[in-house]
Amino acid sequence: MSILSKLFRPFPKKEKYKFAFLIHPRSVNDIKSNLSFLKFLPDSFLSKASLFFPVFVVSPILGMRDREGTPIKGCIIACPITGKEMLRYKKWAAKRIFKAVQLAEKLGVKRMGLGGFTSSVTDGGKSLVNKTSVDLTNGNTF
Repeated sequence: MSILSKLFRPFPKKEKYKFAFLIHPRSVNDIKSNLSFLKFLPDSFLSKASLFFPVFVVSPILGMRDREGTPIKGCIIACPITGKEMLRYKKWAAKRIFKAVQLAEKLGVKRMGLGGFTSSVTDGGKSLVNKTSVDLTNGNTF
């Protein structure tokens, strides 16, 4: 198992979630603040390296209920590519975003929100239509 796999391993795959929200670091500073052992690496290196970090589950979302009052669980999934690199390498970023959607699908997710540039890079999720059973939202609705 690689070092990156150990760092970015998802929560147990037996866990099932109803919904997910996809996030990404705004900049290298977000990466460094969450993984402090990387703070000594040059920003330019981390920015490029972020293109190869695997997608992973950051955290469960608990405490929500459906209309009938039944508890529902969600999760936050990270596509750890910086915003700058997402905009620079849109096709590559779109492939990584699709990997995140596939992870969500494996975890039983039915609906997923695309946060930050993950929406822009996938044309509001349109490039993912008919490639997944997960319903996507881009946050551009009222």
